[in-house]
Amino acid sequence: FFSERSTMPLNAADKKLCLEAFAVYDCGDGRIEAKNLATVMRAPGANPVESDVEKWQAGKTHIKQAEYMALMEKQAMHESAESCREPFEIFDTEGTGRIEVGELRNVLGNLGERLTYEEIGGLMLMAEVDADGKISIDELIQFMTTYQ
Repeated sequence: FFSERSTMPLNAADKKLCLEAFAVYDCGDGRIEAKNLATVMRAPGANPVESDVEKWQAGKTHIKQAEYMALMEKQAMHESAESCREPFEIFDTEGTGRIEVGELRNVLGNLGERLTYEEIGGLMLMAEVDADGKISIDELIQFMTTYQ
């Protein structure tokens, strides 16, 4: 659902969040362990593609703060609810604003950036499933934007 951006720099609040996330994992010398890069990028609201993270980590044991911030400048931060809605609407074949839990579970577990069974289970617990076994797209979007 998320994509890189190249034209909008981080705003002051996002920069602060990025630096705070970096500080949590800082080894004490202005670097983080490369294995923690994805976690440190996701903490302030970015959602990098795993293959990109692997490319950025390749051959490195540590990532300097300046390199991390340069990567974060290219990340889409806090995607809008509308851009998150589009992929889910594909599965709303009846136009009701609700999608079948079984189909959602299958898609989240098998396509793109795969979620673990625990992540899928947590998502299902947070959203209200109706008597027809469907979840509201609005509730999913609210959950995703609140707990990213």
